[in-house]
Amino acid sequence: MKFSIIIERLIKKYHNFKLNDISLKVSSGKMHAIIGASGSGKTVTIKSLIGGINYDGGKIYINGQDAKKPLAKQTIGYVPEFTKFPRNITTYRFLKSLAKMNGLKNNQIKQRLQSLMEEFNIWEFRNKNMNAFSSGMKKKVMVIQGIIHNPDILILDEPEANLDTTTRKQILGYLRALVNQGKTVLFSTHLLNEVKDVIDECSIIYRGNLLYSGPISGFQLTNSFVIECEDNEAMVIFFKDNDIDYFFREESNDLFFKLKNSLEINKIFLYAIEYNLIIYRIEPYTIDLDFFYNTLTSEKFNL
Repeated sequence: MKFSIIIERLIKKYHNFKLNDISLKVSSGKMHAIIGASGSGKTVTIKSLIGGINYDGGKIYINGQDAKKPLAKQTIGYVPEFTKFPRNITTYRFLKSLAKMNGLKNNQIKQRLQSLMEEFNIWEFRNKNMNAFSSGMKKKVMVIQGIIHNPDILILDEPEANLDTTTRKQILGYLRALVNQGKTVLFSTHLLNEVKDVIDECSIIYRGNLLYSGPISGFQLTNSFVIECEDNEAMVIFFKDNDIDYFFREESNDLFFKLKNSLEINKIFLYAIEYNLIIYRIEPYTIDLDFFYNTLTSEKFNL
């Protein structure tokens, strides 16, 4: 297995926060998501990787090169979460100037820019000022600047932030297409349910600590349910007797459980009938951060 990015024992300290000994690997030609809530350490990890901040300990390698060396930076593209655009410049001139900074020749720029802007459906707005664009159009501009020099690795910080559902799907679809072309894509996110079906790998960060890094398939995301019933203790007895993985969320009084196959849910209803146990609701569980955190920390709800 070849790795485009390797992070070894990364440490970064702030006043009330510490990125604590983070180690992860991003496989070449894969889509890898760093997942966590706000303040978990996602952006700190991304900015350490691209050289945006100095870190206190550890090593980072990009395509085998020390990430701090210019040679390593030449192989990556970066898309920040937020961007302030110049006031008096058209979209085309803005992207053209960044293309030149990335080493493209004049005879390459026009064809490359037109191709990318048409692909993102913003070519007709090339002579407009970007400050008047919607959040979705601004994000498309920034993705274009990140890939204009055709890097091997594209790194994005919260690419779906402040976007509507349609634009988020468009961006994710394009990132997936890059991976299908052999590129490596790494991005941070908290929108798990929207990315779980398109990513290959993930790293879960919680309060500065790495809980998991590896294939998304390790979570077995299918056949997960939530149940609200009259007697949780009685249901837990059933789960234990039938070796069903589960965890309990006290604030919502819900039990979450994972079946080997969906047909096993019939056993739950038969058990409830036999013991006169009232079930208020049972439904497939929408994957969110709580699911990942509980999956990784619960003694009974394991990978």
